[in-house]
Amino acid sequence: MIKVLQFIHGLNTGGAETLVKNYALGLDKSRFDVTVLCLNHVPDSPYEKVLRENGIKLFFISDSMPHFGRRELWYRFWNHYAIYFKVRKYIQKIKPDVIHVHLILNKYVRFAHPTNKTKIVYTQHFDVKWLKLENQSEINCILWEMENYPVHLIALNRKMKSQMDEMFHTQNTVIINNGIDFKQYEKPFDRKKKRYELGIPENALAIVHVGRFDPLKNHPFLVRVFAEIKKRRKDAFLVMVGVGSEEFDIVQQLKKEGLNNDYLILHNRLDVPEILRTCDAALFPSISEGLGMAVVEMQAAGLPVLASKGVPPDAKISNLLNFMSIEESPGKWATKLLKMIDLHEPVKYYNKSNWDIREAIKQLENIYSN
Repeated sequence: MIKVLQFIHGLNTGGAETLVKNYALGLDKSRFDVTVLCLNHVPDSPYEKVLRENGIKLFFISDSMPHFGRRELWYRFWNHYAIYFKVRKYIQKIKPDVIHVHLILNKYVRFAHPTNKTKIVYTQHFDVKWLKLENQSEINCILWEMENYPVHLIALNRKMKSQMDEMFHTQNTVIINNGIDFKQYEKPFDRKKKRYELGIPENALAIVHVGRFDPLKNHPFLVRVFAEIKKRRKDAFLVMVGVGSEEFDIVQQLKKEGLNNDYLILHNRLDVPEILRTCDAALFPSISEGLGMAVVEMQAAGLPVLASKGVPPDAKISNLLNFMSIEESPGKWATKLLKMIDLHEPVKYYNKSNWDIREAIKQLENIYSN
């Protein structure tokens, strides 16, 4: 039995967290003993609930730190260093065969100094340019790990692989698609009933966005585009799925635009496939994305999707995804999306099997076990 530790900040419902949840659930339990280690214990996480229900072991560093989250200077200083020691203690206690690191956490793995036979797997979830600009220390930690451990680097697209190969002086970065479970998008469901349950008007033109309320997701531009759509389609209704620090500001912007009764915000959902399928089209104007897993999910739901050029071309798995620069005006975005909707074009998928989560997990199992 191979002990695998999935290591991530917390179990929000973002793209990286969704992938960790899917990996933990999908790995062959006859071969892999899976634990998920998080720094932060996110309250009311639906991912925590589903992982526990399926017998996945979870450990939250913050649970053993009574002053975690306190903002006073002394507590911040204490917590900063305590996390390093807590992570090291846990890793040395369970002695994993594989540590799969997600997001900016390699500094803790380096400090933990696992046994030299430990395999370290690192998935780069966001645009490499941000790693270069803001996280040189993380790059240094990965380079150190590569000198001292068997390390496997995973990219989400071809451009990212090339950048990672160059940055880490290797040719061995592997591309593993952010796979999804297409069966979840094919199950019968009552669209009218789902709209009623969610609070979406029955005959509305529902425009959906999935993503945390974060500056990189570009919600202010999303709202401006929707305001233009609303001018032309009085039945338009905006559905936003996500949580984050920018939510209050976006709600204020919606109010200023006079859209108080024309939007819905949903938090921490496990029914994203049904939410997407109950909508009519999707917007995704991110400034930057590692892949844009939500864009793949939107296409799986059969929606016309207009995304920014911050989303890699690799995310295009169907004829229903179009790209537009965020340098273009919100009015042009609105015109483009409405034209896409009016086409009523049937979906055609490209290499759909390459995006099946089961295929991604097979690739991952080979990395863990070889």
